[in-house]
Amino acid sequence: MENLKRMIKKVMIFLLIFALCVPAMELNNAQAAKLSSRKVDKLYSNALNKWISHPKRMKITDDLRARSGWNYNDTGKKVDIHRIYCSDMSMWMKKDLNADGIPEYLAYLPQGQMLILTIYKNKVKVLGVIQTTSWVGPSVYYNKKTNTFTITATINARTVSRNVYKIRKGKMYRVATLSDYVGMVMNINGYQPIYRYLNGKKVSKKRYYKYYNKYCKKMKYIKWTANQG
Repeated sequence: MENLKRMIKKVMIFLLIFALCVPAMELNNAQAAKLSSRKVDKLYSNALNKWISHPKRMKITDDLRARSGWNYNDTGKKVDIHRIYCSDMSMWMKKDLNADGIPEYLAYLPQGQMLILTIYKNKVKVLGVIQTTSWVGPSVYYNKKTNTFTITATINARTVSRNVYKIRKGKMYRVATLSDYVGMVMNINGYQPIYRYLNGKKVSKKRYYKYYNKYCKKMKYIKWTANQG
């Protein structure tokens, strides 16, 4: 009898969890079903062309150099967003970064900013205008397990920063920033200390890798496309 009660309880819990998950799944599938690839392209194209003919200035929402142990941060500075994707030097990509079946649009201008767009409720929304670095261009990775994407940036020759983001209901949230800095050679044996930062605060190797292993270890690289290409 006790075994039967436990089994019934487990079934009820499973059904409850399933009932809670299905509406969210149906919402994502419904949005994707309404938008064909051609429709998605048209929505993005119309928005991008509109901002060329009617320039739109927006504040930088995040700086890839911030929270890395260095005092760089242009967050809040206003820029013309069409300049990000109009240059011959611009790079872009379309990739679904939140598993809703609709690709996001990303573009960046070397030594400038990155623009991240999504389509939510059949409208193009600006998720973020992000300041990049003057070094190597940013790389974008997607983690299917956590449904997050990471933008990595080389701050300088010794510092790499990894900003983890998540998209939910038409908004983008920063989950964490992981940065590591390789120090100067300390002795004749060539020892170089590595300083690790989590959200701008120096942390232990153990705490750093707790986040790194969760969000960055199994992420997949997404290739940029050049405007000139």
